[in-house]
Amino acid sequence: MPHTHFNDKFIANIGKTARKLFVSGDAVLIAVSGGADSVALLHALTILAPGLSLKLGIAHLNHQLRGENSDKDELFVSELAETLNLPCYLAKEDVLAYQKIHKLSLEEAGRRVRYEFFEKIRKEHGFDKIALGHHADDNAELILMNLLRGSGALGLSGIPSARNGNIVRPLINITRAEIMDFLTRQNLNHVSDDSNSDTRFLRNRIRHELIPILRDYNPGISGNLNRMSAILKSEEEWIESLITPAFEDCTQPLPRPLSETERGDPISEKGNIGRLPLPCREGGRGVRFSLSKLKSLHIAAQRRLIRKAIMMLKGDIRRITFDHIEAVISLSEKNSGSKNIHLPDRIRIEKNNEGIMFIREHQSLRMPESDKTILYCYEILSPGRMFIPEIGATLNFSYKTTEEIGEVYHVEQTLAFFDADVVQFPLHIRNFRPGDRFNPLGVNGTQKLKTYFINVRAAKTDRLQCPLVLCKGEIIWVAGYRTGEFGKITPKTQKVLKAELFSGGSIR
Repeated sequence: MPHTHFNDKFIANIGKTARKLFVSGDAVLIAVSGGADSVALLHALTILAPGLSLKLGIAHLNHQLRGENSDKDELFVSELAETLNLPCYLAKEDVLAYQKIHKLSLEEAGRRVRYEFFEKIRKEHGFDKIALGHHADDNAELILMNLLRGSGALGLSGIPSARNGNIVRPLINITRAEIMDFLTRQNLNHVSDDSNSDTRFLRNRIRHELIPILRDYNPGISGNLNRMSAILKSEEEWIESLITPAFEDCTQPLPRPLSETERGDPISEKGNIGRLPLPCREGGRGVRFSLSKLKSLHIAAQRRLIRKAIMMLKGDIRRITFDHIEAVISLSEKNSGSKNIHLPDRIRIEKNNEGIMFIREHQSLRMPESDKTILYCYEILSPGRMFIPEIGATLNFSYKTTEEIGEVYHVEQTLAFFDADVVQFPLHIRNFRPGDRFNPLGVNGTQKLKTYFINVRAAKTDRLQCPLVLCKGEIIWVAGYRTGEFGKITPKTQKVLKAELFSGGSIR
């Protein structure tokens, strides 16, 4: 590798972050895709390793998404590891097959298989940390993505420099420009992935379209977003210190903690029973709140406690939306009877008159014979495809001219057309909520959506899973069934929004 002095500013800046993330003697597994970011990270840590007493290794996962190019990337990383005399752990994973089996978006499927692979190698080969190549521009892009999706302060705090104690990001304070400058100065090769320029993906549109526009208003926009991220991170840490005592005060003992033999793991039964996600007799893992104590808190604290309980059970809050949290709060406010709802990733919320239980089930909650469903709600900001993993369905939106669409009144129920000057983004996609009302096309006035489903003899499981498309709070399409009056095509329509439903299972 080309000679690099320790007074190199790029290396020095990474060194400052690395000293906070590593301890002397750490064995570090570096995730190397072969792209610019991971190659720069690899070479930087190779330079810093002697001074920090780090043992290094390389991990590369071939996603098999780009044919020969994926294989070439794997070969590039293997040869790079050999040049640097570092152990290299390679694997292939059929991400497309994984996506179909688990009904995920392609991005989420890739993320899961990568992290599972890295963690497997870390454990099998005794590595302490997994180093990833996320940098400051990645952080700025994620903040904008979360802002557009309506995230709260936690989402706007961006990418953490360390997660779960073993995932670290030494480049998080380094910009993409600094990375490219380092690679150029050191004459270091890397591979390119054409998918990073594909503007069908929201992140790429933000990177290549939105951020350049924002730079016209403020050339330092990425730096400002990262500064805001740092401020919010510290405030989140402070708020967490206040929420933790409230969480402990609200939690109740579980109905009956299982014995060590029953639960099959060594979690101690001494002290704090119910304050950890211990196994429970319902067959999953659970946390229970005192209903009266939860309801006595400010609404902001309630939301944070609910998020914390879900985080404890599933390890993250991915796919948990504001609507999910509000549904739990609504459930807690119901005055009578036992009620429950289901959230993504096998989270079941059950309420009785004394408490509200959060349970992580071992099996999928989406059983055809069940009258329960997983709540979902997504926002779509522009034309494109929206995959709904809870039901394995995809909605696609595109603009058309009136000449292109032809007759719109006798089309398949999986197609819908709207006046694009009336129906404008963002649109919201969600499933049924009690009290929903719908004004079917050609009908005067609204009716309860439940009544509409009964009239068309929709199966109960279909009703609960059916995607509803909303514009400005109005249901404009019961996808797979009927469009509404709002946004209908008229003789004055000039531009058309076409919606298509692609689905498996029992949804039409």
